[in-house]
Amino acid sequence: MLNVDTANEEFFFTGSATGNVNYVSLGAITTYGVDFGNASFVSNDSTNISSGVDRSAAFSANSLIVYENGNILLRFDSGFIFGPVPDPSPVSLTGNGTRFDYSSFDPTTKTVLENSIGDSLANTSGTGFGSVEIVPEPTSAALVLGGLGLLALRRRR
Repeated sequence: MLNVDTANEEFFFTGSATGNVNYVSLGAITTYGVDFGNASFVSNDSTNISSGVDRSAAFSANSLIVYENGNILLRFDSGFIFGPVPDPSPVSLTGNGTRFDYSSFDPTTKTVLENSIGDSLANTSGTGFGSVEIVPEPTSAALVLGGLGLLALRRRR
């Protein structure tokens, strides 16, 4: 899951997924990876998320990319590899809770990310992976639910 903390303008990953990567061969150069969401490369803001997701394979060019046109792409990419293609065994991705600051994103991009809460990003490259759910940060969600509970209790009296 992609957790978005709107109060602190941070996001982080939790949960785990396993599947097979997509290989693209360009002659002597190969790249492999997994995409979730819109697979376009016209990026408005991007953040390297290498430290936020533990991987069972070497992904070096990881980014969360938020697009101004309202789409988000999560890309876990090997970058370019010269030589033999790695073992095609399944890959595991596990969120480790490392927080990333998105306060420097432009206002349109922040709005796109925050308005995506409740959506999911379908796996668009690679196989066997499910969708990535975009959810509010658990503490924020608990505060909202607690506040609603207090309002309901107060209204009852």
